[in-house]
Amino acid sequence: MERFCNLFLCFVIYSVLGWCCECLYCAACDRKWVNRGFLNGPVCPIYGFGAMTVVLALTPFRNRIFLLFFAGMAVTSLLEYFTSWLMEKLFHTKWWDYSTYPCNIRGRVCLRNSLMFGGLSVVAMQLVHPAIAGLVGRLTGGALYALSAALGAVFATDLFFTLRAMLELNGKLEQLEQLAAELREQEERRVQLRRQQYQQKLEDKKQQREALAEAAVQKIEQKVESLRLHRQQLIRKNRRIHSRLLAAFPHMRPQGREHGLEQLRAALDEAAKSLRTRGRK
Repeated sequence: MERFCNLFLCFVIYSVLGWCCECLYCAACDRKWVNRGFLNGPVCPIYGFGAMTVVLALTPFRNRIFLLFFAGMAVTSLLEYFTSWLMEKLFHTKWWDYSTYPCNIRGRVCLRNSLMFGGLSVVAMQLVHPAIAGLVGRLTGGALYALSAALGAVFATDLFFTLRAMLELNGKLEQLEQLAAELREQEERRVQLRRQQYQQKLEDKKQQREALAEAAVQKIEQKVESLRLHRQQLIRKNRRIHSRLLAAFPHMRPQGREHGLEQLRAALDEAAKSLRTRGRK
């Protein structure tokens, strides 16, 4: 049990360090700060899993730098590829895409990242892990178990709410797709009825037929307004956490819900601009 707690605390520390590196790197590239973590808290679990996989699997090669580098490349790239595939299967969404990078495999992994992870594997095994293992090793008994339990509870809670938000986001995008299709259908019907109404005015002056056509158009307009209101309410629901997920994964591509994602991004951008405008007044 004590060994499990030690490994878990190392995993948490690596997840936090990975989150810091990811956010700082992206902030330097994009010149703006974004929480790039999968979870809401300051952790990137994939870095924790990657680091612990390297530590547990490659310790025998710790002093063989070149072998450690290439083995680290292979292990971490395999983990990133599997994570991308699994998340795509679970959520029907591609969360990151390296298709524009040279030497990539189905956009899931690329040579640049693999080389970076190989270098980080060497640094972790030679410098970082001895320090982290020494720090965690100072905790014993009740303090070790209490801290592990507390962090485990926080991690599990964050994971639960994040997964729920992601499932809600999938449902939201599907509904936005359906609403967009229905709105297009209603708009087409309204245009068609207006055209028919205009032709009737030219060809037939019977007031009863004109009234019927006008009533049909008004009914469609009411339906369109109702659909637009529904879309606004849907976009507002859990807007903050969904906005964070979209910012964290700017290259995500949901399968069959691309138009819904475009609508949501546009609405969130418009809301952000409105808030900035009000803040300047």
